[in-house]
Amino acid sequence: MNYFNARENVLTRMFSLEYGYWFDYMLSGLDSLDLPIPLGGTSNHFRTEALESLGGWDPYNVTEDVDLGIRANALDYRVGVVNSAAESMDHGLYADNVGPRAPTAGVTSRDWFLAI
Repeated sequence: MNYFNARENVLTRMFSLEYGYWFDYMLSGLDSLDLPIPLGGTSNHFRTEALESLGGWDPYNVTEDVDLGIRANALDYRVGVVNSAAESMDHGLYADNVGPRAPTAGVTSRDWFLAI
């Protein structure tokens, strides 16, 4: 994911750096090292049978996507990163960005490290 307005203000620059690091380096690095990949909620594609064998999807678990990536790796399913980019716009307002993201950002990293 890339922000097309990354230079609008400090907050949009920071989010652009975070997303660039995560999508361009961290996930592709995990993929190239054949390590478990924590999935990222908005664009996951599963074969129905595979998702069912992983126990399905829990829509009430905010880190379900991370957990599914770890479970898929444990059951020897292939999880990979598709090299593509989607452009998004961030309006640079603190309350709309940082507040809602704060609870899941740390949990995602913690869950990945605990699973490894």
